[in-house]
Amino acid sequence: MVTQAPRRAKKSSAQHEKVYEVLRSDILEGRFVGGEKLVELDLAARFKVSRTPIREAFYKLERDGLVKRTVNVGVIVAKASPQSIGNHLEMLTLLETFAVARWAESEHLLEDLDDLTVLQDGMKQALQDKDVETFETLNRQFHARFLERNANDYLRTLVDMTRERLFNLSLESFPSALHIEQYLIDHDQILQSARTGTPQDVADAMRRHLGHVGVNIARAR
Repeated sequence: MVTQAPRRAKKSSAQHEKVYEVLRSDILEGRFVGGEKLVELDLAARFKVSRTPIREAFYKLERDGLVKRTVNVGVIVAKASPQSIGNHLEMLTLLETFAVARWAESEHLLEDLDDLTVLQDGMKQALQDKDVETFETLNRQFHARFLERNANDYLRTLVDMTRERLFNLSLESFPSALHIEQYLIDHDQILQSARTGTPQDVADAMRRHLGHVGVNIARAR
């Protein structure tokens, strides 16, 4: 006789992973806001599952720092705080400066510089067009380029998660035209350092850039 327990366990795992991924996206993309309560019964009805996969997803979200449990309230979406933003920015700086220094030593450098220049030109055009949404899309592609072929999957995942979480925590500081001008100057300095400097020069340019990002976030709060 074949037991059904392994099948049930596999199904439960798949269910909570799906719930986790959807809720994580909902939080990171702002469909759930800081302080909002997540109700087990409502989510179970939404996903057409029992409460068990919802609870398992909550544990993973809590581990990610996206939700927290409050006595007599339940599970709520974590609110942004200066400390949490600072922590995420510090982590992003450590990860991206390491990644960009490795990229500066790679065999793909010259080819990537051409592609990055195209993205940079697109961002400059977006500034002229006052198209902040296009700028943000190209900006993400710009930063992702340093990781695409020169970092392991774990590093890419860490950077992506940290960047997305920082973006969600600081939605109120979405870049203005003035900030974009500074970011474009920073990008030019990163590219110039890659062409003529050392990997450490490139890392230092990235560190200055992320420092400007931190200053702008702080001013917006």
